[in-house]
Amino acid sequence: MAGDRKTAVSYYDAVLYESDIHLLEPSQWLNDAILSFVFEYFCNDHSELKDSTQTVFLHPSTARLLLFLDKATLQESILKPIGAHKADVVLLPVNDGAGSEKANAGSHWALLAVKPATATSFYMDSFKSDVTLSIADKFSVVLHNCLGTNSNSSLIQVPFPQQVNHNDCGMYVIAAAELVGLHGISHETTFKDLTPDYIAKQRYRWKEIVDQYRHHG
Repeated sequence: MAGDRKTAVSYYDAVLYESDIHLLEPSQWLNDAILSFVFEYFCNDHSELKDSTQTVFLHPSTARLLLFLDKATLQESILKPIGAHKADVVLLPVNDGAGSEKANAGSHWALLAVKPATATSFYMDSFKSDVTLSIADKFSVVLHNCLGTNSNSSLIQVPFPQQVNHNDCGMYVIAAAELVGLHGISHETTFKDLTPDYIAKQRYRWKEIVDQYRHHG
């Protein structure tokens, strides 16, 4: 329907249509647009994250470029301008369709946290997808290479709560990204509070946040 393609939210580099916002309803799979909005919100309006220089949030579309651009371009055009070289952790959503040049090509999200100072990456997956893990490993190698820590970097699979359906992976990514942004991540980090009930409540929370930025009239 034409109304579904009407711009509902324009927020920094994120644009949401009505059809995107509908995905925050229960039993819906989140797309690139929703995750981009949330990561923009973390950087610009989140009360505890907006002024942080310790955490860098990469949009899904930006993360996808890691597999297609050369090292020099990534360093100069993407990573240095956002402060990735100085950050304690770089967070990026990993999609199982990231190898495709088309947006929304995949069907599963996971989260990758890259810590340049310790040459370590942490992988969080609510559905244990081997395909997504393989792509996350590629992202990790590229980022550590660009940030100068590739020679001895390691990828750690974090014990992570498992979703009870086939559509909440994006919400788990959002919830985990917020927790890592607030508290950091290490070998001891636990995500036991990300229960199905917590994730369900997060959908309503983000729907309310998005509504605050909705165009009226």
